[in-house]
Amino acid sequence: MTGAPAVISFTFDDAPRTAATEGARIVESLGAGATFYIATSLCGEISPEYGAMLDHSEIRDLATSGHHIAAHSHSHTHLRRGGEAAFRDDCARNKSILEDLSGGAVDDFAYPFGEYTFAAKAVLADLFTTQRSIDPGVNQGDVDLRLLKSETLEQKHFSLARVEEVVSDCAENGGWLIFFTHDVSDDPTEFGTTPSQLRDVVRVVQSSGVPVADVATARRHLFV
Repeated sequence: MTGAPAVISFTFDDAPRTAATEGARIVESLGAGATFYIATSLCGEISPEYGAMLDHSEIRDLATSGHHIAAHSHSHTHLRRGGEAAFRDDCARNKSILEDLSGGAVDDFAYPFGEYTFAAKAVLADLFTTQRSIDPGVNQGDVDLRLLKSETLEQKHFSLARVEEVVSDCAENGGWLIFFTHDVSDDPTEFGTTPSQLRDVVRVVQSSGVPVADVATARRHLFV
């Protein structure tokens, strides 16, 4: 990292409609946009877990309103070792669809289920500038852009004490802190977050003084 001393990003995976109707609004209170890692085969579907998923028009609206659209594979299937070539083709399809919808480059990616191999890192290198994992921690010092760390806000793991810990680390020592979750509702799945919890995280971030930016904007500020 050679640019800004510290940045925090909020991201939503898959992405359920509530990530936009609830999550985006809460992040906007920070004066910043969020990143939506979207698996395009899920667009417009009714998920048994999340309910309604973002459709194409809603993705266009998010991009127009200043949020960042990123890739999450088309099929959102488990990565099998030895199947990296097919995985790359699936991700290339995802990227193409999202670029048509967003009207801009889609250069950032998150691994479905957080699953990756060293071969997958390599075959995606010409498609994306960053690849985000779910390995925890703050990205600091020498950073692997092909395996960015991120901190969960999912219900099954949510800890405001952990949020305070990593935000303090980012504020005091610099780096890039990326939060991720899925749905945002008063009755979230185990992979989601309540609006109240997300607002609590926002208050911690506001108190820290660390600026907030979507993944693409943060990348440009941090690596110059």
